[in-house]
Amino acid sequence: MKFFLLEPRGFCFGVKNALEIVEDVLKNNPHKKIYVYNEIVHNKVIVEDLRLRGVTFTQEEIEVPDGAVVIFSAHGISPITRSLFMNRNIVIVDATCPLVAKVHEEVIDYTKKGYHVIYIGNPSHDEVRGVVAEAPENITVVQTEEDLARAAGYDKYVVLNQTTLNLFETEDLRRKIVSRFANVQFPKIEDICYATSSRQQAVKEAAVKCDAFIVIGSANSSNSKKLMEIASSCGSKSILVDDASELTKEWLQGAENLCITAGASAPEYLVQKMAKRLREEFGFEQVDG
Repeated sequence: MKFFLLEPRGFCFGVKNALEIVEDVLKNNPHKKIYVYNEIVHNKVIVEDLRLRGVTFTQEEIEVPDGAVVIFSAHGISPITRSLFMNRNIVIVDATCPLVAKVHEEVIDYTKKGYHVIYIGNPSHDEVRGVVAEAPENITVVQTEEDLARAAGYDKYVVLNQTTLNLFETEDLRRKIVSRFANVQFPKIEDICYATSSRQQAVKEAAVKCDAFIVIGSANSSNSKKLMEIASSCGSKSILVDDASELTKEWLQGAENLCITAGASAPEYLVQKMAKRLREEFGFEQVDG
């Protein structure tokens, strides 16, 4: 029984940047109350660790008292929420991922130019809610081909998307949009995060040489869930876990060639804990990928 660690894996730039910002705020504001609006990143282990260190996570502006520090999460926030904080005696620190911020700017720019925005994404995700709030009357959020009917009737379109989607499914939906609507434009730079797409491609390529995938990440992490889904679609048994403690002997039965990867918001130390448990408790041999 063997396993290998997939490359690339783990933190993307946006997550690393957001967590460095939180660490700086904690270091430089030892006597202030620190709040994060939404989860700083979608990782249960990281959020719980910061909570134990005194960080409060909230989704209500009114819960943040005057004089406190509030950090906007990597997923971005709505312009209404931003303005509510800016009009108060609160120190604001913005940890929004630069790529997410770019999509916010694109929505504003294309709306001003008269384009209707077809936005590929999960409407319940924090990132999507923030983006849609920039121009809610001018965006149609779609996840499937059936959703496209709701976008009919406009003169010209631009297609944008959530940054953490399944690259392969998104490409397919984009092709269907082009075949269905005239006068459709796509931004020159792909909005799916490169870290997300490169990790997805690595999973797809590795699936031919492993019969099981362990993806380390949280259930509310879009990019982590997509890694698991891609592994499954390629025929590999797959599981998404927050940490090594969730892995069971029963799930490992029949796994001879195992691959471990991690979502863009999962820290490397969780990967190493998983590798250690596989070696010491389950008898797996670690090999080069």
